[in-house]
Amino acid sequence: MQNLREYVLRINHFFHMLREYKRCKKLVEMFVFQNRTYNYCRSFSRYSFSTERTIEIPIILAELNQNMKILEVGNVLHRHCNYKRDVVDKYEKGNNILNCDIIEFHSTEKYDRVVSISTLEHIGFDENIIDPDKTIHAVKKMIALTKPKGKVIISVPLGHNPYMDKHVAEHKIPYTSIALMERTNKYTWIEIEYDPNREYICDYPYPLGNSIAILKIEVE
Repeated sequence: MQNLREYVLRINHFFHMLREYKRCKKLVEMFVFQNRTYNYCRSFSRYSFSTERTIEIPIILAELNQNMKILEVGNVLHRHCNYKRDVVDKYEKGNNILNCDIIEFHSTEKYDRVVSISTLEHIGFDENIIDPDKTIHAVKKMIALTKPKGKVIISVPLGHNPYMDKHVAEHKIPYTSIALMERTNKYTWIEIEYDPNREYICDYPYPLGNSIAILKIEVE
Protein backbone atom coordinates (compact mmCIF):
# COMPACT_ATOMS: atom_id res chain seq x y z
CA MET A 1 0.00 0.00 0.00
CA GLN A 2 2.86 2.37 0.85
CA ASN A 3 4.48 1.75 -2.54
CA LEU A 4 1.17 2.41 -4.30
CA ARG A 5 0.72 5.67 -2.39
CA GLU A 6 4.22 6.80 -3.33
CA TYR A 7 3.62 5.87 -6.96
CA VAL A 8 0.40 7.92 -7.06
CA LEU A 9 2.18 10.90 -5.49
CA ARG A 10 4.95 10.71 -8.10
CA ILE A 11 2.43 10.53 -10.93
CA ASN A 12 0.49 13.49 -9.53
CA HIS A 13 3.69 15.46 -9.16
CA PHE A 14 4.72 14.65 -12.72
CA PHE A 15 1.47 15.95 -14.17
CA HIS A 16 1.59 19.02 -11.94
CA MET A 17 5.07 19.82 -13.25
CA LEU A 18 3.93 19.16 -16.81
CA ARG A 19 1.19 21.77 -16.38
CA GLU A 20 3.73 24.18 -14.89
CA TYR A 21 6.09 23.51 -17.78
CA LYS A 22 3.42 24.39 -20.34
CA ARG A 23 2.61 27.55 -18.40
CA CYS A 24 6.27 28.47 -18.12
CA LYS A 25 6.80 28.14 -21.87
CA LYS A 26 4.38 31.03 -22.39
CA LEU A 27 6.40 33.41 -20.22
CA VAL A 28 9.41 35.59 -21.04
CA GLU A 29 12.03 33.48 -22.81
CA MET A 30 15.12 35.64 -22.24
CA PHE A 31 17.14 37.14 -19.40
CA VAL A 32 20.08 39.54 -19.24
CA PHE A 33 23.38 38.70 -17.57
CA GLN A 34 26.40 41.02 -17.71
CA ASN A 35 24.91 43.03 -20.58
CA ARG A 36 24.30 39.94 -22.68
CA THR A 37 20.91 38.39 -23.50
CA TYR A 38 20.40 34.66 -22.94
CA ASN A 39 17.56 32.27 -23.55
CA TYR A 40 16.31 30.55 -20.43
CA CYS A 41 16.91 26.82 -20.36
CA ARG A 42 13.29 25.68 -20.46
CA SER A 43 14.11 21.97 -20.36
CA PHE A 44 11.68 19.51 -18.77
CA SER A 45 14.58 17.18 -17.92
CA ARG A 46 14.72 16.95 -14.12
CA TYR A 47 12.38 19.94 -14.19
CA SER A 48 15.28 22.26 -15.05
CA PHE A 49 12.82 24.92 -16.21
CA SER A 50 11.71 25.41 -12.58
CA THR A 51 15.13 25.45 -10.89
CA GLU A 52 18.29 27.52 -11.01
CA ARG A 53 19.41 25.35 -13.94
CA THR A 54 17.27 27.58 -16.14
CA ILE A 55 19.94 30.30 -15.90
CA GLU A 56 23.03 28.32 -14.93
CA ILE A 57 23.04 26.15 -18.06
CA PRO A 58 22.99 28.98 -20.65
CA ILE A 59 25.51 31.08 -18.69
CA ILE A 60 27.98 28.19 -18.40
CA LEU A 61 27.50 26.94 -21.98
CA ALA A 62 28.28 30.42 -23.32
CA GLU A 63 31.80 29.99 -21.88
CA LEU A 64 32.46 26.68 -23.67
CA ASN A 65 33.00 25.37 -27.16
CA GLN A 66 33.69 21.95 -28.64
CA ASN A 67 37.38 22.69 -29.25
CA MET A 68 38.16 23.23 -25.58
CA LYS A 69 39.45 20.65 -23.16
CA ILE A 70 36.81 20.74 -20.43
CA LEU A 71 36.57 19.36 -16.91
CA GLU A 72 33.18 19.36 -15.22
CA VAL A 73 32.98 18.98 -11.44
CA GLY A 74 29.53 17.52 -10.76
CA ASN A 75 27.66 15.74 -13.54
CA VAL A 76 25.12 18.28 -14.83
CA LEU A 77 25.82 19.22 -18.46
CA HIS A 78 25.21 15.76 -19.94
CA ARG A 79 21.51 16.55 -20.25
CA HIS A 80 22.11 19.84 -22.03
CA CYS A 81 25.09 19.54 -24.39
CA ASN A 82 27.27 16.96 -26.11
CA TYR A 83 30.64 18.62 -25.66
CA LYS A 84 33.39 16.14 -24.96
CA ARG A 85 34.60 16.63 -21.40
CA ASP A 86 35.97 14.84 -18.36
CA VAL A 87 33.52 14.56 -15.46
CA VAL A 88 34.38 14.18 -11.79
CA ASP A 89 31.44 13.39 -9.51
CA LYS A 90 31.97 11.76 -6.13
CA TYR A 91 28.53 10.16 -5.95
CA GLU A 92 26.67 9.99 -9.26
CA LYS A 93 27.21 6.81 -11.25
CA GLY A 94 27.33 6.74 -15.03
CA ASN A 95 29.39 6.15 -18.13
CA ASN A 96 32.64 8.11 -18.25
CA ILE A 97 32.10 9.61 -14.78
CA LEU A 98 35.09 9.40 -12.47
CA ASN A 99 33.76 8.81 -8.95
CA CYS A 100 36.24 10.57 -6.74
CA ASP A 101 36.61 13.67 -4.63
CA ILE A 102 37.80 16.61 -6.74
CA ILE A 103 40.58 17.21 -4.22
CA GLU A 104 41.89 13.69 -4.91
CA PHE A 105 41.56 13.96 -8.71
CA HIS A 106 44.79 13.98 -10.71
CA SER A 107 45.35 14.58 -14.43
CA THR A 108 48.46 14.58 -16.55
CA GLU A 109 46.88 17.30 -18.73
CA LYS A 110 45.37 20.65 -17.85
CA TYR A 111 42.07 22.10 -19.01
CA ASP A 112 40.94 25.18 -20.93
CA ARG A 113 37.80 25.35 -18.79
CA VAL A 114 36.92 23.85 -15.43
CA VAL A 115 33.23 24.29 -14.70
CA SER A 116 30.99 23.39 -11.79
CA ILE A 117 27.21 23.89 -11.63
CA SER A 118 25.56 23.94 -8.19
CA THR A 119 28.04 21.45 -6.77
CA LEU A 120 30.58 23.41 -4.74
CA GLU A 121 28.04 24.18 -1.98
CA HIS A 122 27.77 20.45 -1.18
CA ILE A 123 31.52 19.89 -0.83
CA GLY A 124 32.54 19.54 2.80
CA PHE A 125 28.97 20.26 3.92
CA ASP A 126 26.55 17.59 2.64
CA GLU A 127 29.04 14.86 3.43
CA ASN A 128 29.56 12.45 6.31
CA ILE A 129 32.33 14.62 7.72
CA ILE A 130 31.80 18.39 7.70
CA ASP A 131 34.89 20.36 6.67
CA PRO A 132 34.20 24.12 6.72
CA ASP A 133 37.27 24.90 4.57
CA LYS A 134 36.90 22.16 1.98
CA THR A 135 35.31 24.47 -0.60
CA ILE A 136 38.47 26.60 -0.55
CA HIS A 137 40.66 23.55 -1.16
CA ALA A 138 38.33 22.33 -3.92
CA VAL A 139 38.52 25.63 -5.80
CA LYS A 140 42.29 25.75 -5.44
CA LYS A 141 42.43 22.27 -6.96
CA MET A 142 40.25 23.40 -9.87
CA ILE A 143 42.63 26.30 -10.46
CA ALA A 144 45.63 23.95 -10.38
CA LEU A 145 43.97 21.82 -13.07
CA THR A 146 43.45 24.80 -15.42
CA LYS A 147 45.79 25.87 -18.20
CA PRO A 148 47.38 29.33 -18.15
CA LYS A 149 44.89 31.79 -19.72
CA GLY A 150 42.12 29.30 -18.97
CA LYS A 151 39.10 29.84 -16.73
CA VAL A 152 37.33 28.26 -13.79
CA ILE A 153 33.58 29.03 -13.83
CA ILE A 154 31.44 28.09 -10.86
CA SER A 155 27.75 28.64 -10.16
CA VAL A 156 26.50 28.21 -6.59
CA PRO A 157 23.28 28.91 -4.70
CA LEU A 158 24.00 31.18 -1.76
CA GLY A 159 22.29 30.34 1.51
CA HIS A 160 22.83 26.57 1.38
CA ASN A 161 26.32 26.26 2.87
CA PRO A 162 27.09 28.99 5.44
CA TYR A 163 30.80 28.16 5.46
CA MET A 164 31.07 28.59 1.69
CA ASP A 165 29.00 31.81 1.81
CA LYS A 166 31.45 33.21 4.38
CA HIS A 167 34.45 32.21 2.25
CA VAL A 168 32.89 33.93 -0.77
CA ALA A 169 32.11 37.09 1.22
CA GLU A 170 35.65 37.23 2.62
CA HIS A 171 37.16 36.42 -0.80
CA LYS A 172 38.90 33.34 0.60
CA ILE A 173 37.63 31.63 -2.54
CA PRO A 174 39.89 33.51 -4.98
CA TYR A 175 37.48 34.56 -7.73
CA THR A 176 38.43 37.15 -10.35
CA SER A 177 34.83 38.33 -10.65
CA ILE A 178 31.49 37.60 -9.02
CA ALA A 179 27.99 38.25 -10.34
CA LEU A 180 24.63 37.47 -8.82
CA MET A 181 21.38 36.33 -10.35
CA GLU A 182 18.27 36.51 -8.19
CA ARG A 183 14.89 34.89 -8.69
CA THR A 184 12.10 37.47 -9.03
CA ASN A 185 9.27 34.96 -9.25
CA LYS A 186 8.88 31.27 -9.88
CA TYR A 187 10.35 31.33 -13.38
CA THR A 188 12.22 34.60 -13.98
CA TRP A 189 15.56 35.97 -12.81
CA ILE A 190 17.43 39.28 -12.84
CA GLU A 191 21.02 40.28 -12.18
CA ILE A 192 21.64 42.28 -9.00
CA GLU A 193 24.77 43.48 -7.24
CA TYR A 194 26.42 40.99 -4.90
CA ASP A 195 26.40 42.20 -1.29
CA PRO A 196 28.97 40.42 0.94
CA ASN A 197 27.16 41.67 4.06
CA ARG A 198 23.78 40.22 3.15
CA GLU A 199 22.51 36.93 4.56
CA TYR A 200 21.26 34.93 1.60
CA ILE A 201 18.50 32.36 1.99
CA CYS A 202 18.05 29.13 0.06
CA ASP A 203 14.63 27.51 -0.48
CA TYR A 204 12.77 30.74 0.29
CA PRO A 205 10.59 32.28 -1.00
CA TYR A 206 10.91 29.81 -3.90
CA PRO A 207 12.14 26.21 -3.86
CA LEU A 208 15.89 25.53 -4.15
CA GLY A 209 18.27 28.34 -5.11
CA ASN A 210 17.00 31.92 -5.01
CA SER A 211 20.33 33.76 -5.28
CA ILE A 212 22.90 32.23 -7.64
CA ALA A 213 26.48 33.47 -7.59
CA ILE A 214 28.55 33.10 -10.76
CA LEU A 215 32.24 33.01 -9.88
CA LYS A 216 34.85 33.36 -12.60
CA ILE A 217 38.55 32.77 -12.07
CA GLU A 218 40.98 33.74 -14.82
CA VAL A 219 44.10 31.61 -14.46
CA GLU A 220 47.41 33.30 -15.21
